Amino acid sequence: MPDTKIPPRVEDPGYWRFRADNTRKLASESKDPNAKTILLNVAEQYERLARLAEERQRQTPAKPA
Repeated sequence: MPDTKIPPRVEDPGYWRFRADNTRKLASESKDPNAKTILLNVAEQYERLARLAEERQRQTPAKPA
């Protein structure tokens, strides 16, 4: 049976915000208005994933050390 555990970085809001920041940087450097629009939309979706990861962290009880 395949391992269905979610990789830790997917649960990390910082991971998604890092990707959003990098994508916004690419958008700011783009000379093509269509590409810029697409990249900014992708960055917003990364921000959405960061918010979802934060929500999952709030709903998941902390594991004992």
